[in-house]
Amino acid sequence: MFSIAAYDGEKLIKEIEYENFDKFYNPSDNLYPQSKFKNIESLNNLNFGITIINPTENGDFIINNCTDELLNYYNLTNKDVKWRKIDEIFPYYYLTFEDILISLNKNEIESKKLKCEIKDNGKLKILIEYIFLKLNHKYIVIINNSFKDFSQIKRRDQQIFENSQQGIAIYQDKELVLMNNSYLNGEGVNLKHSEFDEKNFKLRIHKDEKIENITKKIFNKEIHSFEDEFSYINPKGEIEYYHMFLMPYTYHNKPAIKINILNITHQAKSQIKSQEYQENLRILQRLIGFEVFTWTSTDGYKYSPEIYNILEITDPNKKGENFKGTEYIQYNSLNPYYEWLEEVKSHPKKGMHFNLQYIAKTFTGKTKYLSGFYLTRMNKYSGRYDAIIGFIQDITDYYKAQRQLKKTLREKEILLKELHERASINLEVLLSLIRLDARPRKEGEKKTTIQATSNRVQSLVFVQKEFAKSQDFSTINISKVLEKIVNHLLKTYKLNHVSLHNEMEDFQLEMERSIPISLIITELALNCIDSAFPNNKEGNLYLKLVKDKKNVRISVMDDGMGIPDDFDIHNVPTPGFIIMNSLILQIHGEIRQIPKHRGAEIQIEFPIEKPSTFT
Repeated sequence: MFSIAAYDGEKLIKEIEYENFDKFYNPSDNLYPQSKFKNIESLNNLNFGITIINPTENGDFIINNCTDELLNYYNLTNKDVKWRKIDEIFPYYYLTFEDILISLNKNEIESKKLKCEIKDNGKLKILIEYIFLKLNHKYIVIINNSFKDFSQIKRRDQQIFENSQQGIAIYQDKELVLMNNSYLNGEGVNLKHSEFDEKNFKLRIHKDEKIENITKKIFNKEIHSFEDEFSYINPKGEIEYYHMFLMPYTYHNKPAIKINILNITHQAKSQIKSQEYQENLRILQRLIGFEVFTWTSTDGYKYSPEIYNILEITDPNKKGENFKGTEYIQYNSLNPYYEWLEEVKSHPKKGMHFNLQYIAKTFTGKTKYLSGFYLTRMNKYSGRYDAIIGFIQDITDYYKAQRQLKKTLREKEILLKELHERASINLEVLLSLIRLDARPRKEGEKKTTIQATSNRVQSLVFVQKEFAKSQDFSTINISKVLEKIVNHLLKTYKLNHVSLHNEMEDFQLEMERSIPISLIITELALNCIDSAFPNNKEGNLYLKLVKDKKNVRISVMDDGMGIPDDFDIHNVPTPGFIIMNSLILQIHGEIRQIPKHRGAEIQIEFPIEKPSTFT
C-alpha cells in the first residue's frame, strides 16, 4: 500500500492512497494536438526536475516538456510524456496538485511551494519538494527536487531547524525535549516549557481551551492539528503576539508534538490598529451622521450598509455588488461631478479633497439632498489618483430648512419695508388729525379737546401693537382691536355705568384698512359716550361684526337716548364725523343709521376683499 501526502509547510493539505506504484508511471497513448503549443527547449539543460504544463481552454493540463533530470530520475522519455494530459500520465500526482494548477491558471496565486512524502506501507520512500510557478501568463512550471538518500534530508532538516526564523520545538512526555534558537530567543522572548501555563499566555481564538487538553487530543488522535494565536508580555512589559501551530510528530520512534511558533507582533498590532480605526470610523459615523464609501482602481466602489438606508433600498438584490449609485444620483448643476472628475484625472494633486452636493431619487421615489466630502489618494508610482474615500450625509431636512429660512428672510425684508411704510402712513394720519383739530372753527362748531385727539392716537397704537404681535406681520384680528379701543374709551371717561357687549366674529384684516376702521369705530364710540348716557344713566353698548361671502358689517349700538329725527350722519359738521366720512370713502365702504325705537345703531359695511385701488 502506497500513499502520497502533500504539505504546505508543515500543514497537511491532501493525502492519497493507492495500491500499484508501477501504475503511477504508465504513459497513455492519447496525444493532444501539438500545433497549439510552443515547445520550450531552453529549460532542458537545467539541473532540476522541471515540467512545463500548458493549460487548455477546456480545463485540461498538457505536458509540454520535461527536463532530462526529471525524465532520467523516473526512467522516462519525452516521447512517453509530451503532449499528453498530466492526469493520464501521473494520475495520483494530478489528484494531489489539481487545486494548485487550477488556482495558478486562474491567476488566483502566483506561486506555491509544497513538500510531498511517498510512503510504502508507512515507510518513507521518496521525499519531493515542489515549486509551482506561472510563466509569461501562459505556462505553468513545476520544479521538483527528490531525495532517496535520507541522510541528506536529516542534515538539511537539522540546518533548517537550527537556522529557521520560525520557533520550532518538540513536545514529548509532558516537556519540551528539543527547541531551536528562534524558539528560545525570539524577539527577546524565552518561550520555555513553563510558559505553556495559561497564566503566562492567552489564546486569542480558543480562549477557553487549556493547552494540556489540546496536547491530549493530538496524542489521542482526536484532532490532527491545532492552530491559534496567543499574546505574551515580554520582560520589558510589552505585549507580543505569536502564531502557534501544533501537529503530531515522531521523535526517537516515540509519539511527540511538533510546535511551530512565529512572532506576528507587527502584523497583529497593525490589525488591531486597523480594527481600532474601523471602530473609530464607525463611532465617527454615528456621531456626525455621515455614511462612508470608498473607491479604488482595483476594487471599484464599496459602500457602508447605512447608505442603503439613506436611499431607502430594501430589495436585497439591489445591495452589495448589485448596487449602482448612479441609478439613484442626479448631479446638481451647481456642482458638476463629471467636470470635477475630469479635472482630477488631468491635474491630480496629493491630498486633494472636494465637496459635492447632489440630488438623489430614492428606491421609493422620494427626493433627497445629499452632501459629500471626498479625499483622493495618489499612487506614488503612477502619479495618478487610485483611491477615493467619501463621507456622505443626508441633508434633506437641512436643505429644506435653509430654503424655508431664505424664504422667510425674503418675506421679513418685504414686511420690514412695509412696516416702515405703514409707520410713515400712521404718522401722516396723526399729522392730519392734529391739523384738522387745529384748523379755525366755524361759528357754533365745537372745539375738539386734547383728550379726543389722544383717543384717536391711542387707537393707532392698539393697531400697531397688534401687528407687532402677529406671526406674519401682514394681518391682525380686527375684532380684538376694536374691543380694546372701546374698553379703553369707557375706562378713560370713567363710564362704569355702561356695559360693553362684544358680539363680533373673528376677522383678519390688513394694515391698510385696519387703521381707518379703528378710527371710524373710535369716533362712533366717542359720539355714543358723549350723547347716549347723560347724567350717569346706566346702559349698554354693543359691538357686532358679521360677514358674508362679499362684505363685512360692523355695528355700534346702544340703548341710550336715541338719535334726533333730523339727524343725518352724512352731514354732521363736527371734526369727528368729517374724519369718519373721509375714512369710509378710503375703504370703499358705506355708513348708515338704522332706525330703532330705543337707542341708536350706526352700521358700516365694506368689501371683504381688499380693493385693487386704495385711497
